[in-house]
Amino acid sequence: MDQIKATDTVTTRLQHWSVTNPDTPAFIYAKPGGTRHVYTREQVYSLSRRGVSRGDVVLCLVPSSPEQLFIVFGCSLLGAPVLVIPIILSDGRDIVVMMNLGNVNTIVLDAEDETSISILKKHIPGLAEGKVTSDVIPSLSKRRVL
Repeated sequence: MDQIKATDTVTTRLQHWSVTNPDTPAFIYAKPGGTRHVYTREQVYSLSRRGVSRGDVVLCLVPSSPEQLFIVFGCSLLGAPVLVIPIILSDGRDIVVMMNLGNVNTIVLDAEDETSISILKKHIPGLAEGKVTSDVIPSLSKRRVL
């Protein structure tokens, strides 16, 4: 077994283990009712590297799930700040304030989350996958929605 160095981080270890022990379970997600999903070190590492780019400031509206883990790890791997917060107010004012304070330029959400999508569309009329703009959230014009 190789030694862990003081300079190692979770992401550097994950990258290392994705190559040296790719089939070892790294994350087990159990749902109520007994459904289990097991993700190997290689899967967690490779799935975490999709969609987010260096320089992104990410708002993650994906609920607690393996996908949320992959988003957070991906942001960590790239050094991209990530806000993982729910929309609380039905008109979305709270999330607009957070996006502006954080200069969010990338939103990640579940395409089937009709509630979040309808709230965001109040502030981002052209909300769609790909590049978006919003007068209310100027930092969005630089990036996209995933």
